[in-house]
Amino acid sequence: MLKGGAKAGAASNGGFTALVFAAQKGDAKSVTSLLAAGADVNYTVSTGESVLEIAVIGGKNQVADVLLANGANVNSADQMGATPLHLAAQAGSVELVKKLLAKGADPNARTSKVVPEAKGAAAGPFRAPPGELTPLQLAAKANHEDVMRLLVAAGADPKLKAQDGTTLLMSAAGSGHVDVVKYAYELDPEINAVTATGDNVVHASVTGTIRNSTQAEIAKVVQFLADKGADLDVKDDRGRTPIAIADILPLDTVVELLTQLIVKSGHTPQTFTKR
Repeated sequence: MLKGGAKAGAASNGGFTALVFAAQKGDAKSVTSLLAAGADVNYTVSTGESVLEIAVIGGKNQVADVLLANGANVNSADQMGATPLHLAAQAGSVELVKKLLAKGADPNARTSKVVPEAKGAAAGPFRAPPGELTPLQLAAKANHEDVMRLLVAAGADPKLKAQDGTTLLMSAAGSGHVDVVKYAYELDPEINAVTATGDNVVHASVTGTIRNSTQAEIAKVVQFLADKGADLDVKDDRGRTPIAIADILPLDTVVELLTQLIVKSGHTPQTFTKR
């Protein structure tokens, strides 16, 4: 069709080009042909994702290789400010992270700022992700220690905080896995930092992690943080302690452990389990 005069960069009514569809499908050969015929290697769809980001999101690493070899912008950002490196780090794509860094991807790129959460809004245990997150924080939250090490070696700053004050250690605690928390602690031992909404590292360890971890593993995270001196019974701006959040999810084993640790320290928990 290209030989017959088809335009390589023609877009559908929705703004999708043949290059976009080829990237989504992982068709590296078609991507190569389209680029040779003049398709824009840095084409973006209406939501701001570049063709490279589309390939990364879909795990189409062969397509990403072709795009990188043809000069794709490694620091392009979508509407949320996420770059290809953010996406690859979150996905744990070690080889792709290496290639992006080698092509000049910024290891300290930040996602966009977001409108802060209104006080008293959304009483559930989950908060919207903060803005200004780095690839390192996303890798930590997704339990990809190998990617974290690559990023740090490339100059990622472990002291950078998200828009609301979320630290690297908090992001790692949110993974629900103790090994990545231990590594984050080596890089960022600020154990009792607090976000703008009053959350600390123990809040992070019990919020939403059950989807990607187990109670036993989360309990290991809590125990590690306790051993390092973390405040186990602080209230956030909604008046919720880590026990209160763990009780809602429910994380019965974690509630029991937190209760035991607080009592052992000579204090009475501010929140008692409802179970």
